[in-house]
Amino acid sequence: MTPSRAPFRTLEPQVEREYRAFRRPEEMQSLGVTGAVVAVLLLLFGIADHRLVEPESVLFALLALRVVVVGLIGAAFLVSRSDVDHRRRDLWVTACAFGLVVTDTAAAVSRPAGFTGNVAMSPVIALLLYVAVPGPQRALTVAAMTESVGAVTATVQNGATPQILFSLVGALTLANALGLVAMRRMNHWGREQFLAFRSLGVTNQSLKAALAEVRALRQIIPVCASCKRVRDDEGFWERVEVYISRQTGGDVSHGICPECYQELYGYLEDEGETEGVTRE
Repeated sequence: MTPSRAPFRTLEPQVEREYRAFRRPEEMQSLGVTGAVVAVLLLLFGIADHRLVEPESVLFALLALRVVVVGLIGAAFLVSRSDVDHRRRDLWVTACAFGLVVTDTAAAVSRPAGFTGNVAMSPVIALLLYVAVPGPQRALTVAAMTESVGAVTATVQNGATPQILFSLVGALTLANALGLVAMRRMNHWGREQFLAFRSLGVTNQSLKAALAEVRALRQIIPVCASCKRVRDDEGFWERVEVYISRQTGGDVSHGICPECYQELYGYLEDEGETEGVTRE
């Protein structure tokens, strides 16, 4: 059972849940670091909004949008820490991703005519969505594509020169191509490694079960039903006294039980001739 190489394919539902549970600590770490960096950048770029955005109503709306997205990122991280269901975690990540895209597009559109300072950020955001955000591949790909379209639209609206527009389209094309390939390879490699680890665990359990069975079988001592000799590990039959002495390292003494005594020497006792016969 290997993951398909087609984009956006996953494992069977039950195995996929196991895989996401296995990756949860790593995903939470990545989500925390990426979310913190994005939240800080969103707030820092609010300073640029204050200098570039007019009128004030648009400025306040944009600042409010940044605060909402930062709060959404924080809520997504806190909820994901306490929720083990990867599907709900993916919904929160998707909401954060599209919130970031909407905020960046809105900020780009609100810039004055001729301003192109946002051109460099859009390819970075697109690449970030592909390789740094743990979540559903299809949704993050759509978010990255939406970011690219929004960046080109805002740049055209702001009256950028053909050279700047051509550079932006080239950078976005490269970022999307590299990001999609990297996302696909990382997810495929991660699932392959998990399947190998899972298979190794199943093999180890089988070996433990087989070892326990061997140990149980070693505790069964084959004894001849007729002469009562014991078969050792090498297949030789030997007297039970020799076998016990060799296994325990101790000496074996002989006696006679009351039943055998009565069976063998009972008639002598009736005749008074039991001198020299010891009963245990």
